[in-house]
Amino acid sequence: MRALQGKTRCALYWVLVGIMLSSHTVLAGQVELQQTLDFKWRGLNVATMQFAVSLSVEEGSQDALLAPVGDIALIGETKGPLSWIQDYQATVSYSAPGPNGASNVFNLEGMDNGEHERRRIVFANGELPRVEVFEDSTAPLPLTPREQWRGNTLNPIAAFGLILQAAASGSPCGFDTWGYDGKRRYRLVSRDDHESEAVVRTTGADEQAARHYICSLTLYAQGRETANSQAVDDSKGWRGRFAKLWPFSSDDRELIFSLTVEPMSRDGFRRMHIQQITIPTPLGAISAKAR
Repeated sequence: MRALQGKTRCALYWVLVGIMLSSHTVLAGQVELQQTLDFKWRGLNVATMQFAVSLSVEEGSQDALLAPVGDIALIGETKGPLSWIQDYQATVSYSAPGPNGASNVFNLEGMDNGEHERRRIVFANGELPRVEVFEDSTAPLPLTPREQWRGNTLNPIAAFGLILQAAASGSPCGFDTWGYDGKRRYRLVSRDDHESEAVVRTTGADEQAARHYICSLTLYAQGRETANSQAVDDSKGWRGRFAKLWPFSSDDRELIFSLTVEPMSRDGFRRMHIQQITIPTPLGAISAKAR
């Protein structure tokens, strides 16, 4: 476990280095987000996650499924009751260096209940996802992409990027598509929350508005496909009860993002902050806030 934690920290370090050295074209602003969030359920810490994001965003973009250009790195680890079901640690990254995210990569390095996992999937416009690496603790082979997926299946981390992209550009966050991570394919639907509002901040003699943006993302259980798995059945007993906290349980799972988008700085950067992520579950809501 310590070795993996060292690997994940090292991976995040190099992702951040890549972000700082990258030469993405700044269209109407370079969006930056770097935070660590604690996810809590009934006062218990059930997961932690580090976010490191750098995206180039075009102001007023109306294409809801224009893949983000830039880098996203997420480091997550389950804790407490959730780790009893899935003792999981992983570094997941999204990289799209080309124009309009025409080609992007999903990378995962993790440990699932003590077993190492690795995945690398390349997504390109007009093509089926291409699995280059797949090492999973419960599935010997990846879920095979099929022809009917063409044009409606994206990198699942891109869905998070699309929400940030919409928040930064002031566009609607609504989209309806399917995500594929090598092991699963599942429907992803986002929608705006009409409670979004402007938050006015005063700097010297000037007033600048920081946008408060709320968007929900739902991972649907219906229609989800999973690679042949040798996972233990957790549907009964106390494990079955706490399994309802897991994102890929038998229930739909909604994530409600509450974001603050700062005005663009003089250097062309637009900082963003996650105020809260709320995840309703049958056992009560999980709430994530920055440290």
